[in-house]
Amino acid sequence: MKLLLVVAVLFLATYSSQAQQDEAFVDNAISEFIESQPTQVRSSMYSVKRFCNGSVKMFMMADGSRCATTGDYIEAYLIYKNEAAVFIKKFDNCGAYDAIQLEDAKVYKMFVTDAGSLVKEVVKPYKTAQENTQPLSRTKVYRCHRSFTYYIGEESTIVSYPLYDLSNESLQPNVNYEFNNNLGTVKLDKILDSIIVPLEENKSFKRS
Repeated sequence: MKLLLVVAVLFLATYSSQAQQDEAFVDNAISEFIESQPTQVRSSMYSVKRFCNGSVKMFMMADGSRCATTGDYIEAYLIYKNEAAVFIKKFDNCGAYDAIQLEDAKVYKMFVTDAGSLVKEVVKPYKTAQENTQPLSRTKVYRCHRSFTYYIGEESTIVSYPLYDLSNESLQPNVNYEFNNNLGTVKLDKILDSIIVPLEENKSFKRS
């Protein structure tokens, strides 16, 4: 029994370490790209990381090699403006994709307009009116997360939250549901969805 417990602990520790390494790789790739940009570009942009616990993927790379995630598969999107055009650039555990110019700049304009309030936002945790003594019975499994990083001037601010905090169960209502879903970051993420989903479905993102 003790041996099984030790093995389980080692597995969880290894998995957690691998997941952190995957996230560090994505963060590194984003940072390197940002550093390569002119000052006026990198001083006003934002990124969002999207990932779900336990999600793994494998890709065949251009050189014939395979790239498999060791922890959670992470998709990150960087939104920035270069000269007069707005671009979206994707990153994941296996590297970067070519930037795509956006015809509609609303996801950048909203960021620029609301930057001052976006960096101050905090998504509140799922909370019921009465404290539950029993585990929450969820009709749906929420294991996905969002992590926004706003780059303004020389400062960067992170706003992270699990999608569970945006949900609302009929038997155990979330008292923070309306507050959370009215936050600018959450609204910005929904607008991004309307852009990212079609690009992903049409396989518009091409690896660099």
